[in-house]
Amino acid sequence: MRFEISEKIRTDKPRAQIFAALQEQFAKVSKNVTIDDGRIKVAYIEASFGSINRKDESVVAIKPLDDGYLLIADVVYKPSVAFWIILILTLFSGVAWLLPLGFYFWQKKVVAQAIKNCFERIKNEFEQSGPIIRSSPEQDTLAALKEISALKAQGVITQEEYDLKKKALLMAIGAFKDGGGARPQPSSQAESAGSTAAIGAPEAARPPTPPPPAPAVTPSPSTANFAHEIPPGVKGWSWGAFFLSFVWAIPNKTWIGLLALVPLIGLPVPFVLGFKGREWAWRNRRWDSVAQFNAVQRKWSIWGSVFYAVCLTIVVGNAGYQKFEVRREQQRIADNASSGLTAYLSAPPQSAPVKQTPMPEVAAATSKPADVPSDPSPALSPDAAVAAPITIAEAPKAANQPTWGPSFDCSKASTFAERAICSDSLLGKLDGLLSENFRDMLASNIGDGARSDLKATQRKWFSERSKCTDNQCLANIYRKRIGDVCDYPVITGVHPVCPSAEGL
Repeated sequence: MRFEISEKIRTDKPRAQIFAALQEQFAKVSKNVTIDDGRIKVAYIEASFGSINRKDESVVAIKPLDDGYLLIADVVYKPSVAFWIILILTLFSGVAWLLPLGFYFWQKKVVAQAIKNCFERIKNEFEQSGPIIRSSPEQDTLAALKEISALKAQGVITQEEYDLKKKALLMAIGAFKDGGGARPQPSSQAESAGSTAAIGAPEAARPPTPPPPAPAVTPSPSTANFAHEIPPGVKGWSWGAFFLSFVWAIPNKTWIGLLALVPLIGLPVPFVLGFKGREWAWRNRRWDSVAQFNAVQRKWSIWGSVFYAVCLTIVVGNAGYQKFEVRREQQRIADNASSGLTAYLSAPPQSAPVKQTPMPEVAAATSKPADVPSDPSPALSPDAAVAAPITIAEAPKAANQPTWGPSFDCSKASTFAERAICSDSLLGKLDGLLSENFRDMLASNIGDGARSDLKATQRKWFSERSKCTDNQCLANIYRKRIGDVCDYPVITGVHPVCPSAEGL
């Protein structure tokens, strides 16, 4: 968008003096002030964090009137590249897209108010309430030239300063004559001689001496260029801005870098800063030269690279340490599994329970005849004599019931599972039963492949057992494993009889 701001001043002061004062005022609100064809060009007025989403260029001119001057500022105000980036990123995040729009219109008021304040200060300084006695631009310039010539003759200013002031006065008179135009040049040697003679005229014949014009503000090399003019050697990729983002942005006054702190929105910010950061830093700060600018940015790149290398080392080191811890834990579990497997194989085999069925011949041989009583008890009938051996054989039935216990030395129990097995009778029986079934299957002809798989699954089962934190968990995985170890088919021979845990 484009808008105009104007202010009328009633004064008889020379235009060159108004021009110099106006240039000085705008230098206070912008670091991008230049003079072009007798007009003041200003860019990025009141640059701040909110100004990252706008681009403003103002052309300030002074139009002469009968009783003073009219200050006119023609402002071109438009969105910046950062505005469109932020707007696109926030379009799909609720009402967050209103944030860049709000900053954009708020900054328009900031720019307009800053220009009005500059005009107001000029008006307060030069405004006159009495009658205005105007002199011609040529007379104003002649009086100013006379003044600076006297200062040079007195040694107050140097020849170089005299040339600069004379050039500024000639630029001003050429710009303000009829609102603009070329600088006045002497039309002949006589005119030039007349001007020189006027400077040396007697005091009574001289016009009133106006105050000397304020010295022109000499912008630094970075502010001498307009917003779109970047000197060679400035553009390029910035590793410091890419690696350090918002840390780099604060001292370089590139406030868009603070968006890196915003979740999601800050993801592309390092890439934007890396691509455009050097240009923004050149515009937003005052630099003595391109060499000084490159030296500072080179230091930022070095520190950014060091920071990135340190962070990468920490991340890689932490990942390696975590992997080492996992491997160490796996090795500890494997060692426990190996020790448990060794205990299984080294434990003495337990005979399976065999139900005794007495044979008639053995019963007859072991029983005493009915006619030879061995004690004063009543004599046994033939039927009782036949039945007696059955009673004797089945009497120790409870004694022949197999009993299982922990398959390892409880004095060396170190883990929760091992201590629980040694302290809980049911878990001890389940551990002994699993040990017996495991040994029987290893001793059977199930083939080398199945035997290797049986050992591998047993080690894996030990790892799962170590994850249990209560007795019920241990009992459940033991019952399942007791049946699983006997699922392998036998190639030759008889499949071993594997007792189940259903009765326990």
